[in-house]
Amino acid sequence: MTRSKAPSTCCWSPPTIPPPTPSPCTAPPSTRRSRPARAAALILAADRSFDGPITITAPDAVTFDDIAQIASTLTGRTIERVVVDDEQWIAGQVAAGSPEATARMLLTLFQAARQGRFAGVDPLLTELLGRAPRSVTDLLTDRITGQGHSR
Repeated sequence: MTRSKAPSTCCWSPPTIPPPTPSPCTAPPSTRRSRPARAAALILAADRSFDGPITITAPDAVTFDDIAQIASTLTGRTIERVVVDDEQWIAGQVAAGSPEATARMLLTLFQAARQGRFAGVDPLLTELLGRAPRSVTDLLTDRITGQGHSR
């Protein structure tokens, strides 16, 4: 099992995976920022109207367990998601140098995911792009092989 010692809040880079996550939850959709931005531009330029809030997500809700399994398959190593109590996770983040307020703010993302707030998916992004967005498997493959972007 490989774990990073410092907090990882934005990206995955070999050979680490994000630190243990507090309790079972669904990971936030893996939609890169450039895809929703392009979709927003397409929505603004569209010949059709959109009524109400617009949901732009990846086509699949991927869990942290899914990400660990995909990374295990791609690397040929066993990578497990380690689940810890919220307060234990906060203590670990603080011990790694993160301010407690920052750790608590980040924890709210895990709590929201645990409540299923990131589990919804919608086909609109695929429709607007005219193709499926890249999958988590594609993104991890690029990162593991060194062909991915660092952002």
